[in-house]
Parts: sequence; C-alpha cells; structure tokens
Amino acid sequence: MKDNNKGRRKKGNKNNRDYWYNPETQQHEMKPHVRQHRSAAHQSAKSQKRDGAEREAKELKVGHAMEKEITIRRIPTGPCCGSPDEVATKNEQMLNELMRRPTWAFSQFSASPDVVVIQHWFRRKHKRHLAHFFEYLKLRGIRYTKG
Repeated sequence: MKDNNKGRRKKGNKNNRDYWYNPETQQHEMKPHVRQHRSAAHQSAKSQKRDGAEREAKELKVGHAMEKEITIRRIPTGPCCGSPDEVATKNEQMLNELMRRPTWAFSQFSASPDVVVIQHWFRRKHKRHLAHFFEYLKLRGIRYTKG
C-alpha cells in the first residue's frame, strides 16, 4: 500500500523554502533566520497593539467623557420606566418579541407544551424590565420558565 502522508504537513501561510530537514531529529524545522525574523515581526505588532490600547485609555478619561457626554456605565441605573403607561407599552413590546420566536416547554401537569421558555438572550437584553414583565405574565395567566 502506498504511503500518501510524506513530507511536512503545512498549515497556514508557510513556504517550503523557510524550512529544512533536520536528520538528527528527523523533523522539518524552521530555519533560524526565518524564526528570528518572524519573532521580531510578532513582537513589534504586539507592542503597537499595546501602545494603541494605552493611548485610547488615556484619551477617555472621566473629564473628557463628561465634556463629550459619553456614558461611562454600560448598564444604566435608575427606574426602568417612568410612568405606568410606559410600563404597559414596554410589557406589550416584550411579549410580542418573546412570541415572535417562542420556545415551548412541556408542563408537568399536562402532556402539552404550554409553558413559554424565556431564553437567556431575552433575559440579558431586557434585564431591567424583568421584574414588572414577570408580574405582567402572571396577570395574563401565561405560564413561563427560565431557560
């Protein structure tokens, strides 16, 4: 039977001219000057990336953020909805979004899938509103579970 797995296995952007066969280890190895050149290129790219990150961190100081009206916190604080009308409209929007892509679970009492699964993406997206949304689901008689 013919052995088709001869030679050096290549992965990525590698040229055969950059490698030589070491008879002592019986392996293909990178030539020393090529290894040195690639290592230097890698180190310079790494230092440029680090310098760019430090520069960006210095530019976005708190005073600069306040002048430009940039929000510092990713998660806003405070009440989620100002008035009861806003709460009602938000609950309707969330229910419509949940029912656009529903996932159903089987009830323990009946053999039918009548329990709505609230997926992780939905809980993460609407984290601030879940307290009044769960109450809304209970008032509407919609059974739910967290998925």
